[in-house]
Amino acid sequence: MVTMDDSFVTWLIDELEDRGWSQRELARRSGLSATTVSQILTGQRDVSPDVCLDFARALRLLPEDVLRRAGHLPPARDEDDIDAEARFLVQKLQDILPLLPAEQQQRVMETAVVLAEAYSAAAGVSESNNGNKKAEDVSRNIYYTNRQ
Repeated sequence: MVTMDDSFVTWLIDELEDRGWSQRELARRSGLSATTVSQILTGQRDVSPDVCLDFARALRLLPEDVLRRAGHLPPARDEDDIDAEARFLVQKLQDILPLLPAEQQQRVMETAVVLAEAYSAAAGVSESNNGNKKAEDVSRNIYYTNRQ
């Protein structure tokens, strides 16, 4: 289980104060017991991903934000970090694909296309501006470059 630090508890208490809510109100809105909420706020209990989702729904916040604050997701990265990571991964693919048998190369490329499409969807890139097509084209370019 992820060990929660005091910053999550402090953040959650601030959220309750900003809304004028009691622990009992958070429990009611999240569908959790008052005991569970109290144990989390006093550090006697770690917050699970499911509880984070309950809190997000109750507080009307993005689940990702609550999960990040609780330490269940890594911190958000800015676009430059993501672009640099993508370039690094493309280079790694170009390096390892020639070393794999053709069947594994195909599976790796299919996986890369699925991941690129998922990233495009998560980033809000729609097919109307060719985001998925570009991701597929990049993956195909890597594949066919390494096949030659």
